Amino acid sequence: MVLRQRAELAGAQNDRQELATVKAQLGAAKEALAKVDKPRPASQHGAAETGAAKAAMRPARGPVQISNIIKDHPEFAKLYNKFTRRELGTIYGAGLNSLNLSPQQLSRLKDLLTERQMSFVDAAQAAGLEGIRVGSTEWQQAVNQASLTDDQEIKDILGPDAEATLADMKSNAGRAQAQPYMEFQVNGMSSEFVDAGVPLTTDQSAGLAQAFLNAYYWQGRDLSDRPVDYNDVDPSTGLSPHDVRNLNNAAQVLTPDQLNVMRNYAIQTEQIIAIQRQYRLPLGQ
Repeated sequence: MVLRQRAELAGAQNDRQELATVKAQLGAAKEALAKVDKPRPASQHGAAETGAAKAAMRPARGPVQISNIIKDHPEFAKLYNKFTRRELGTIYGAGLNSLNLSPQQLSRLKDLLTERQMSFVDAAQAAGLEGIRVGSTEWQQAVNQASLTDDQEIKDILGPDAEATLADMKSNAGRAQAQPYMEFQVNGMSSEFVDAGVPLTTDQSAGLAQAFLNAYYWQGRDLSDRPVDYNDVDPSTGLSPHDVRNLNNAAQVLTPDQLNVMRNYAIQTEQIIAIQRQYRLPLGQ
């Protein structure tokens, strides 16, 4: 049970972090859409109506795209805008409120960033529908183009270095949010070292959490040096480039025996993830 839980936490962790905001907003989109959808009238045939007939009456459900929802349900735009604006605190941390802006400027900046984020979500979702892989050059181009929405007005508020300022705030917030997760990972695998007779010291636990963080592409971190196959397992080693990077960083704080424990743990986790992926439903099902 413990090993399965660890695997679920470890599975595709970098891709999830890069699209954590996207997934959260898409989830909220589905929830809000359910609230604004009107119930269908009951069929006059009542219970005699077959399941196939009911299915035929319902529109096919695929991946949610925000622009399409708003087109069909204009009332949804206000709900989604409110949700996205609230998420700015997660995306940028406390940085926005620390800027030397008037209340009017801060409010307008949040409006512009909300519009930009909504465009980003749609662009990322559209790229996924076209089969463009997260982190690839094509994916970056698609989301970066969407992020240029209202570019000039944002610069008018924050100055010519607006993009660098926003990028720093986003990266700092992403790093701060990732830190507890890295500590949680170390705590979760600490029993592996105990069982092997090479327990971690307090300093080693802290150092290992830092090693994991240094290898992690948190939301807002520069992805230019991230390989497209970062989470793909090499069949000859049973490890992904991310696993290897973790191990290389961990070598600075672990003994050789402890490093072997961590390597075996990573290999076993990748094996479980590979099996679990065979049972995942395609997006939208």
